[in-house]
Amino acid sequence: MWKDSYQVVVLSSDKRIIDLRISIGSTSFFLTLVYGDPVKARRREVDDAWMLAGDFNELLSNDEKSGGAVREESSFWDFRDMVKNCKLREIQYSGNCLSWGGWREKVWVQCRLDRSFGNSEWFSLFPRSNMEYLDMWASDHRPIRICFALERDAPNKRRFFFDKRMLSREGFEDLVRRSWEGEGNNQGCTMDRISRCRRKIMEWRKRNDMNSKEKIVRLRAALEQEVSLPLPSYRRMQRLKQDLAEALREEELFWRQKCREEWLRAGDRNTKSKRKSGC
Repeated sequence: MWKDSYQVVVLSSDKRIIDLRISIGSTSFFLTLVYGDPVKARRREVDDAWMLAGDFNELLSNDEKSGGAVREESSFWDFRDMVKNCKLREIQYSGNCLSWGGWREKVWVQCRLDRSFGNSEWFSLFPRSNMEYLDMWASDHRPIRICFALERDAPNKRRFFFDKRMLSREGFEDLVRRSWEGEGNNQGCTMDRISRCRRKIMEWRKRNDMNSKEKIVRLRAALEQEVSLPLPSYRRMQRLKQDLAEALREEELFWRQKCREEWLRAGDRNTKSKRKSGC
């Protein structure tokens, strides 16, 4: 949800281009989101602060391509002319810039189809802007993340969180029962029992690898390494994608429960939001 100091106005849109005006406090600029037409002949149809970002379906040179046939130099002229005539320059980036990958006649081809530009007015407003190519895992394109606002929310303090997925793990209920009852006469008061249970559950969770987020990170890294090879294994790519999909489903269950808890706490503070909200 946008903060009050942010405003986004859609100026025009069609299946190829969305023109926006972004206002951040007293600062404003234009943002154009682009999807270049796969048909070369139609790509030409794309003195304020202005940024363009998206899948242009075009390259500036053969250096932005890996695998497949080498293109004629003249095939890059239209895109180069567009960048030059609009007086654009690229936003500084990090990560693997070969943002698209696919099989073409049994050859693995990677190209830099996704990118971002800004004009001089835009860079004067956001001189420290940067773009990052993220991992390719759910699509044949890499997501891109563009940072031009330096403000960041302070992280929330961590708290104990009971993961319902633990209930299906063998031995967990016995652990809770023993922790609650204590050993010998060392049962303690209710608060002592709760504290002891919480400590034992946290120790158990560390031993039993309940962190699906770390699993997702490992699988994404493995998939990223595979798709970046000149000749990746199709079977391994499919297996990694299946394992990643399963890990993402587990993570979704985790956040669905957490969302439910946040909703209930909000409802305790505001009964009206309890009737209107939902996760």
